Amino acid sequence: MRSGKIIRDPLVHFLAIGLGFFLLFNLVSDDKWQIDDQIVVVDERALLEFMQFQAKMFDTEHFTKQLASLTAKERQQLIDGYIREEVLYREAKNLGMELNDNLIRRRMVGKIEYLTRSMTSQLVNASQAQLKALYQERKDEYYIEPSITFTHVFFDMEKHGLTQAQELAGSQLDEFISKSMPTFTEAAKYSERFPYHLNYVKRSRSFIQSHFGESFTQDLFTGETNNKDWFGPIQSAYGYHLVLKLEQTEGRYPPIGEVMDELSEEFKRQQTLELQNQAIQSLIDAYQIVIDLPSAETR
Repeated sequence: MRSGKIIRDPLVHFLAIGLGFFLLFNLVSDDKWQIDDQIVVVDERALLEFMQFQAKMFDTEHFTKQLASLTAKERQQLIDGYIREEVLYREAKNLGMELNDNLIRRRMVGKIEYLTRSMTSQLVNASQAQLKALYQERKDEYYIEPSITFTHVFFDMEKHGLTQAQELAGSQLDEFISKSMPTFTEAAKYSERFPYHLNYVKRSRSFIQSHFGESFTQDLFTGETNNKDWFGPIQSAYGYHLVLKLEQTEGRYPPIGEVMDELSEEFKRQQTLELQNQAIQSLIDAYQIVIDLPSAETR
């Protein structure tokens, strides 16, 4: 899916021009209001810019409303914060700290990137057709794994050895069958200490596999039970287990309506990134690039 089908080149040019005017406005404003480096002008423009770069989000309308809603105390705290940062910034410049400083260079580049990303994100709106296309393209990423709810009684092979752990598990199952089947909450009374959990509620297949290993997980999900009886013994990487399954659900692909919010966010993220790259490339195209490097043959 290409963003060019959604946002035409003139709009990207408009965005680049808008960014240029924004930067020019700031340069002119600085010349006009800050001819004397010992004067710090605190006006609405300065505070709005300060708030937006602090929040890393460029939305003048939003922050204008936020500024208007501040209490007197909050407004004073904002003013104090701006003055502190502005004075420290000027002192650092006076000391030449911005020269040949890669950290400051990276921070300034980052601010422009935030600005372009915030501007472009406001241009992206997805249609239902575009979201459906994205869903089909990334469908596997939204797949919901099989899940299971179960408890188990564990017999440790490190403590007993593999053969005896299996025999103990078998004997315990015989006792359950001949006497009474313990409930989900009673299982802990019969189990030895397991490295992870005894009760698992609606856990995915991959989660279970990370705790018990592939062989146990396969036996667990394919083992037949009426959800009332214990079954086993099943071997894991740690020993043998008796298992009581209460619920098991199959894996599924959710209907698109179920993941619409996630799709909208992913679409906006993708398109914002593409548009941001186009806008930055438009700025780059305005420069003459001179490559002055030794050729490979002369190295």
